[in-house]
Amino acid sequence: MNRQYLYMTAMNVKRSSYTLHRIKASQLFYPKGAPDSAAAAVEVRSVPPPTMAFYPPRSEHRLEIMEFMLFGSNRNKIVCTDERGQAVLYDDGLQAVRMLPSLRKPKWEPVPLAVGDNLLVMEAIPKNDQEKEHQSFEVLVYGERPKIFKGEDFFWHSIPPPPYVYAPDYGIHRSDVITACTAVNSSSILISREPRHLLLGHSKWSKTFFREGGYMAGGAADATTSPSTPPPPPEQGLPPLSLPFKGLAEYVPEYNLLFGVSARVFGVLCASDLGAASAKQMPPVVFQEWEGFAAPEGTEIESYLLHLGAGRFCVAKSIMTTRLQEMSGQSCCFHEKSTLTVDKLVMFTGVEIQRCGRGLKVIKHKSFRYSMRPCGMPHILY
Repeated sequence: MNRQYLYMTAMNVKRSSYTLHRIKASQLFYPKGAPDSAAAAVEVRSVPPPTMAFYPPRSEHRLEIMEFMLFGSNRNKIVCTDERGQAVLYDDGLQAVRMLPSLRKPKWEPVPLAVGDNLLVMEAIPKNDQEKEHQSFEVLVYGERPKIFKGEDFFWHSIPPPPYVYAPDYGIHRSDVITACTAVNSSSILISREPRHLLLGHSKWSKTFFREGGYMAGGAADATTSPSTPPPPPEQGLPPLSLPFKGLAEYVPEYNLLFGVSARVFGVLCASDLGAASAKQMPPVVFQEWEGFAAPEGTEIESYLLHLGAGRFCVAKSIMTTRLQEMSGQSCCFHEKSTLTVDKLVMFTGVEIQRCGRGLKVIKHKSFRYSMRPCGMPHILY
């Protein structure tokens, strides 16, 4: 992977549109040879000009919400969908736009996951939708579309939901929401729902290992086929499993480790030993943790550790802060009026991870902070 840019979107209130902004990843790092203590305070910067604008369709009384998802080997392709499931692809590398087939089912707050050159779009709460030919999990692939004219193009391929959705008591707990996910070598996908976890191939689920609703499946799966019958319900009485991450976890093959933001506490990065987990058929365990990455102010809305390649990462956060703003005029008590103002911020921090003996060490580089006023809540594309 060679990720050159970081991307974020924001709603432009004045123009009733969504704007796409990009930051050059190399700007977050000091030159090689700089001392470990070179990291300075957070640098406040202006939001870079938008590289693209997207105009949502309008419903009867409002503008529809749009979702943006990043994929591709260099993470520079952006899929945009609306509430009707209509989709468009913007390739920032080619600076080109192309229409995509619509999703089989619109996804509200989808969970996207780049898997190699493909994009997996998941319902945050998957459904037992076998009768509807599986609509909770859809993969955007490029190739020869089955049963259509010859020639390659992008198309959506549905895959069955994870086996736990067929359990009799599924859907009655809030823990059914997907809390973490990762792709391993473009062949397996690990998904976590608190307090359970599971691992799937592209479209087949294998019962090689399980713990109370969690399934592990190793190796690649056929991306064009799917089982005709639902997998058996999980066995009971075994301890539950969960990933130690929140949100996206990045697999780095040169370390054979998963890296991400800890689910245990804010501001902590962690690495998980995937190799040991596979050998012992156990859930990934924490290999090492690093503190000192909490937001300097405000409330974190999103937080991700993004792999850039060559041992470099970016800690990306969207933050909300509040402050009192004085207004002109007087109140009945002869005090100046004030109102609570909400500021939306995005912060990127360059991070380098190096081997140190039997462990790893983290070197923090530059940190940039962007104020998104007067735009709406920003969204980081991961």
